[in-house]
Amino acid sequence: MAATRLPPRRDESVFMRSLRPPTGKPSSSCRGMKPRGSSARSLAALVLLLSVHSCVCSSRLEAWTHKLQRQQEQMWRSVTRRTGATRVPTGAVYSCTVHLPIVGEQSFVLRIDSHRLARIILKGRLSLDEPAEFQVGSQAEHAQHVQVLISFNQATVDLLARWKTKIRAVLYHPEDDYTVLVIAPPLIPAIRVKMERVRSHRDNV
Repeated sequence: MAATRLPPRRDESVFMRSLRPPTGKPSSSCRGMKPRGSSARSLAALVLLLSVHSCVCSSRLEAWTHKLQRQQEQMWRSVTRRTGATRVPTGAVYSCTVHLPIVGEQSFVLRIDSHRLARIILKGRLSLDEPAEFQVGSQAEHAQHVQVLISFNQATVDLLARWKTKIRAVLYHPEDDYTVLVIAPPLIPAIRVKMERVRSHRDNV
């Protein structure tokens, strides 16, 4: 009597299949995988590219901002020339260095903090850093400048008197954006000193 062969149990068939060597092509997920070294290099290159792009965008934005500020100043000067009302640009700094009798080499700085408030800075034997209120006079039809009427505080007046020096007038030329300081030093007639506007490197972008 022949022995009857029983079919293998489910757990045994699964076990036997697990022992067989793999056959066929690798899955698509395996084919798409790359070595870890290549992935790291690609990621580093991407980070570097994003960093460079961010720097370029920041530089372009800064240049565009300063260009817009210059255009606004030019437009404002054009409008004020037509209306006869002139304002010195807020934030502007005008400076010059001259050699005066007795006093020697002296630097004068005029900084415009607002449309009503300026700052007088003297560097040299005359040393000063004081606020001063001012107002701009009206510009005559054919005049190239307007007078800036500055109210010096007592500290400024006392310092100038000690050195027998006076600031007779401050003139602003809106067309070329510079100021003229009329100084009356001791022993000689009053002199006119041109104060150029101080430009930062950003203004030249």
